[in-house]
Amino acid sequence: MPKILYVWELGSGMGHLSVVAPVLKQLIERGCQVAAMLCDPTYAELFLKPLGIRVCQISRTKRDPAQFIQPLRTFAHVLHNALLVNQPECLRLCKSLQSLVEDFAPDLIICDHAPATLIATRGSRFSRVVWGTGFTCPPNDFPLPDWRPWLEDDAEKLLADEIQALAYLNAVLGQLRLPRCKQLSDLYTETTATLLTTYPELDHFGARPGGEYVGVWPQVLGDVPCWPDHKGRKIFAYLKDAPQVEILRQALSQLGMSAIVVSPKFSNLTQENTKSDTLIFSQRPLNMNIVAATCELAILNGTHTTVAQMLRAGKPVVSLPMVLEQQLTGMRTVQMEAGRLILHPTVENMAEAIAAAIQPNALPGAERFSNKYASIEHNKTITQIVERLQSMLAH
Repeated sequence: MPKILYVWELGSGMGHLSVVAPVLKQLIERGCQVAAMLCDPTYAELFLKPLGIRVCQISRTKRDPAQFIQPLRTFAHVLHNALLVNQPECLRLCKSLQSLVEDFAPDLIICDHAPATLIATRGSRFSRVVWGTGFTCPPNDFPLPDWRPWLEDDAEKLLADEIQALAYLNAVLGQLRLPRCKQLSDLYTETTATLLTTYPELDHFGARPGGEYVGVWPQVLGDVPCWPDHKGRKIFAYLKDAPQVEILRQALSQLGMSAIVVSPKFSNLTQENTKSDTLIFSQRPLNMNIVAATCELAILNGTHTTVAQMLRAGKPVVSLPMVLEQQLTGMRTVQMEAGRLILHPTVENMAEAIAAAIQPNALPGAERFSNKYASIEHNKTITQIVERLQSMLAH
C-alpha cells in the first residue's frame, strides 16, 4: 500500500486543509495510506478526521521577534523570520521531523508551506512535492523578487539578507550532513515537482512560464448560508480582525445593506454591536460554494483560497489585508479589475468601496475570470492531480 505524508508547517486558518482534503480523500479511495503532520490541527476534525487520517501536531520553533526582518520584502525574509532566525531551534525541529518521517517511511511527501520538512528530507530517498499558493512556493530565481518594489530601492540590502539566509540554511544542512544549497530557492525547486494551487493571475510572484498551476476548487463543507430577511444586496464578509468587523458593521448600516459576517473574532464583539436586522454574524464555517453562488460581493482579508473561489463565481472582492500575502492577493485583484483594496479601513472608505464595487460592471475582471475558469470541472481537476501524485510514487 503506497504511503503518503502531508505536512503543513506554517500559517493558520482552514485554507490549507480545505484545499488538500479532497485530494487526500481520493488518494485514500485509490488505496493509499495517508498521514498528516500539522502546525495547526484546529480544522483537522472538520477536514481530515472524517477521512480516517492520522494527525500529528508539529511543534513551532521559538523565535525572538526582535530579530525579525521587517518589513517583509522577499521570500528570504519569510524563511529567516519563520525558521532560520533561530538555528538551534531550526535544527531541533528538523531532527524531530527526520525521525517522524523515517518512522512513517512515506513513498511521497506533500510539503505545504513546510520548509523544515524540505530541509530535513533534502537529498533523501523520498519523493517530495512542493504544494501551495504562489506565496509559499518561490520561483527558481536569484536573487528572489522584491514583493514591495514601491518601497525605497534597497537591492544591496535585500541581496545581503538573502545571502545571510542561505548561510543560515547551509549551516543547518551541514549539521544534518545533507547536501547544501547553491541558492535559497534550491530548497524548493530541487524536488520532484511543484504544484501551484492558484491561477497565474493570482500568483504572488506573477505568472510563471511553465508553472504547473492546478487552480482552486469549491469548498463544500460547512453550513448552508442563511441570508438576512432583507431586500438589500447580498454581501458576504469573512474577516479575522474585530475592529475591521465593527467598521464594516457601521459602513453597511450606513448603506442600508444586508450581509453575512463570518469572523473567528465574533466573541470579541459586544452583544450590542451585533444586534441587527440586516446582519447575521457567525463563527462557524459556511459552504463557500453556495456562498459564492448567492452573494453579490465579498469583503475579505484577502485570504487566497476564498478570493479565488469568489472570482471563479464572478463575484468582485473588497480586500482588507492584515499581512503581506493578503495585500499581494488584493493587488492582483485590482490589477485584473476584479477587486478593490483598502489598506487602512475607515467607515467612510469602506462604505465608498462597497457602494462602488457592487455597481453593475464596476469590476468586470471578476466576470472575465469566471468566464475563463468556472467551467473547469473541479472533480476532473482533482482526479488529474491525484494521478500526477501517484506518478511520483515510482520515483
